[in-house]
Amino acid sequence: MNRDFLDDVVHVFALEDKLKSMTNNLSGGQQQRVAIARPLATKPAILLAIIRSRFR
Repeated sequence: MNRDFLDDVVHVFALEDKLKSMTNNLSGGQQQRVAIARPLATKPAILLAIIRSRFR
């Protein structure tokens, strides 16, 4: 894994101060950002996401 890339992912999602936190100690928004950042950190060729909209 490329450390610089991982640092960039953490920075983009503003999770620098939460790296040692357990998921259940994070706010809902922080948990969502972690859920998106985790698969991105593996540099997938493709990432599928289902985004629910409140405005249907």
